[in-house]
Amino acid sequence: MDIEDDPGDWRLVHGFAALTPGCSVGVAHAWLTDGREVYDAVEDRFWPVTEYCGGRYEIRAIYTVREACNKTVETRHWGPWEIYENSPPSLKKRFEATSSERGSAPAKPTKSRVPSRNS
Repeated sequence: MDIEDDPGDWRLVHGFAALTPGCSVGVAHAWLTDGREVYDAVEDRFWPVTEYCGGRYEIRAIYTVREACNKTVETRHWGPWEIYENSPPSLKKRFEATSSERGSAPAKPTKSRVPSRNS
């Protein structure tokens, strides 16, 4: 699917995953949602949004496919971009160095894949 095509209602969510519901200790995490379901690539599993977000996940930012592609190219890393954008220049350099070590973002993303129960 070209990024110009409509991927439906799926959005990329950057957030915080608590180790247990209500816990203040956790990690940065990302998932996809269409408002009804969540796809978690780490677990390679679909969840009902009400079950997935039940007190364990805090949403920090939501992106369309086009916004996510633009942010990846603009910042030269895969995210989370809200941390990058609010960071001092010295930390931004560390993000960029880490991205270079992993392989920089593609110059022009051309494909996007929304998860499917059939894939």
